[in-house]
Amino acid sequence: MIRKKSTLFAIFTIFSFIFLFFFMIDSGAQVTKAVNKVAPKKIAIPSGAKNALLRFDKAPGPASKVGNGDADVGSKDGHQTYWELEVRLEPTSKDTSGKYRGIIAHYTYTVKEDKKDYTHLVQTGKVNLPVNFAFSKLEGQIDQTVSGNVQGKQHNLVNAEVPTNCLINNLSVKIDSNKGDDRSEINFTGHLKVYYSE
Repeated sequence: MIRKKSTLFAIFTIFSFIFLFFFMIDSGAQVTKAVNKVAPKKIAIPSGAKNALLRFDKAPGPASKVGNGDADVGSKDGHQTYWELEVRLEPTSKDTSGKYRGIIAHYTYTVKEDKKDYTHLVQTGKVNLPVNFAFSKLEGQIDQTVSGNVQGKQHNLVNAEVPTNCLINNLSVKIDSNKGDDRSEINFTGHLKVYYSE
């Protein structure tokens, strides 16, 4: 009788550990998805506004190293690497008629390791967007921040899960490379959906 109880207790313990293990994995996956979906701002867009989907790539130049970590991100199986992209639009190149003919996208791109030595790279830059129209005012969302985590070892551009119907679209991010210094290797590419009034 005692042996039977011991066997049942052992089986119960094993199944408890299995349940806990899968619960933790599932919970982690939910957190990762939630981080990727930053709630967008609710901004009304005038009914007569037009829109354009403009190419948006990181400007050339290295990122800066923050803190005491080295410059090698070192993505690795069993770990995740955090990224964040903040964008703000600025109308430029006002002509004699009072209309703008250019848009600058100011951005800050951040990559952080989740393990020692906690490499933290940041690049702040600006990009002249390929505008081929004149406008009097930018409408809707003119700034946005999105963030997420890349799982495991990854040296290439990966698709980033970002909110739909927002400023940032079709985003891919690069958080690591096979080089020992990633300051010039981290990268992003995507589009910005710009609303404007003529």
